Amino acid sequence: APAATPHRAAPAAARAAEPAVRAALPPAAPAGLEQLLSPVSVQEFEADYWEKRPLHVQRPFPPAYQSLLRGQDLPTLADGLERQGLEVQAFFDRKPCESHGLLRDFYSGGSVVLNRIDKVWAPLGRLCVSLRERLHHVFAVMYLTPRGSQAVPNTPTRTRLGLRLG
Repeated sequence: APAATPHRAAPAAARAAEPAVRAALPPAAPAGLEQLLSPVSVQEFEADYWEKRPLHVQRPFPPAYQSLLRGQDLPTLADGLERQGLEVQAFFDRKPCESHGLLRDFYSGGSVVLNRIDKVWAPLGRLCVSLRERLHHVFAVMYLTPRGSQAVPNTPTRTRLGLRLG
């Protein structure tokens, strides 16, 4: 499949599909690609990095991103997943296993992976919507891993833009 390329505006169908998320965007929410890349400009990113070479922006954690997903949010996220009947993928010793719930898996020393967390956790959903103003296909995957361990075995990835929180 062809890789996503930067563009100026999200397709009308994508904008229409997410009016509730867009309308709920608080003023303090991340402003999109510009804030995510800062101090690198979007123009520099598109010209020098996009699909050419990695860009690692290391800086103090911006306040606008501190509320995307915090440790104290995990019980609320876990309850929401349970109410919606959604499961996480669980890994112990880098091997997939049956999940017993986000919190139980994690507090038992396992890693959990939640695909499309942007559909169930509003702050990450709002960030993805804001990034879609410049990028074609944006979604979020959560890898929650105990300190000093690795969530899943090394496999080739199609990640084009990664954001590590915490």
